[in-house]
Amino acid sequence: MSDLMHQLTERLAPSLNGIDQHGLYAEVESVEQLKIFMGEHVFAVWDFVCLLKELHRRLVTTSAPWFPPVDAMSANLIGSILIEEESDVDESGAYASHFDMYLDAMENLGGSTAQIRYFLKLLKNGVPVRNALDQAEASSATRSFVLTTFDFFDRPLHELAAAFVFGREGITS
Repeated sequence: MSDLMHQLTERLAPSLNGIDQHGLYAEVESVEQLKIFMGEHVFAVWDFVCLLKELHRRLVTTSAPWFPPVDAMSANLIGSILIEEESDVDESGAYASHFDMYLDAMENLGGSTAQIRYFLKLLKNGVPVRNALDQAEASSATRSFVLTTFDFFDRPLHELAAAFVFGREGITS
């Protein structure tokens, strides 16, 4: 790990540990509470892939004419993660996205996927993310989380990558 990466990891350690030790995890003590948690968290599962797709779009050519990536190692890393997120093998041996697996888990638990499905339907019909969150009646916390992620799409590549690595995927040495 480079010195800069090591310094950044050390500076962020208290914040990352605070997230890992957040009291919310101890609060989920029943199936009903888990259903509520998953109903909110599914938006984070979805917007993780949006963050990943935006990184992918910036690192590789996604339409014709094709050009080789400037940073092949980063393109490989993001491409590998993307393949796993969009087409992993589920417990029955079929291919499915992690998002679809999460929806299946919600439904198997007896939770509702209506809100996230309505949100996605709005997006497919061209409704902007901000408006779709409002129309789907997403909670203020979920709304804030998703909009913060989407705000990174207007930032420089290194900030977008930092949001992905430190905010979502984590670092391994």
